[in-house]
Amino acid sequence: MQVPILTERQFQILELIAVGATRNEIAVELGISPETVKVHTKAILDKFDATSVRDAMGDINTYLAAYGRDGAGYTSYFRSICGTINVSSDYKSSFKTWTTAETIVRGPVTEISSLLQEEGTISDILLNGVKPALEHTDVTNTVVRLKLDKPLSTGDAFQRELTYRAEFFGAQQIENYSISIMSLVKTVSLTARFDGGLPHHWDVVLQKGFMITDVAGHPETKIEHGKDFIKVELRDLSPGETCLIRWSV
Repeated sequence: MQVPILTERQFQILELIAVGATRNEIAVELGISPETVKVHTKAILDKFDATSVRDAMGDINTYLAAYGRDGAGYTSYFRSICGTINVSSDYKSSFKTWTTAETIVRGPVTEISSLLQEEGTISDILLNGVKPALEHTDVTNTVVRLKLDKPLSTGDAFQRELTYRAEFFGAQQIENYSISIMSLVKTVSLTARFDGGLPHHWDVVLQKGFMITDVAGHPETKIEHGKDFIKVELRDLSPGETCLIRWSV
């Protein structure tokens, strides 16, 4: 199921449905007729590919946990995520690129932001070709923010591209390259390319909650590797999953 794109009125009704409000209670709360509530509810259920509120409740709760007013604060649905890493031959630095195709689920969006998680020094940061504002939350986490010239509205599609260079600490490296899945994602592609050939050890894992399993166990996973690269493609990932490429030399 693709993440539903709701109108503002549908979103208001959905929040009330989620807490068990009746049709008449919703009508009174929003100042509309019960018949209007019925029409909107039918449209909402169609978008959740369900025939009843009971059938849709699991997906409704997941949706509100991500996009609701008291949820995680996510604003977009990731149609695809493509990540590349180019690692230097001495394994001391890498140049990374994230490219995501997204659809706005809760607009308007006036800025875009990304989280960088690196244990080394980062530099040459660009977000959609522009040097963004930086917010260092701790020694390993940096939030990059870019104000938009024109706000993005609900339903708008856009592309985000983040590039940066990471300098590692020391010669012996253990590098994690990961993407946390915020909502259902159709396709995730991660490629690690090593200028000096593959490192001595690498693995790819899929993590969900506190459990870590081999990514090969995921039915929609494809792994391709050559003498100097590793490429992983995953499809139809669920909320809460994290893809990681790890290597050490």
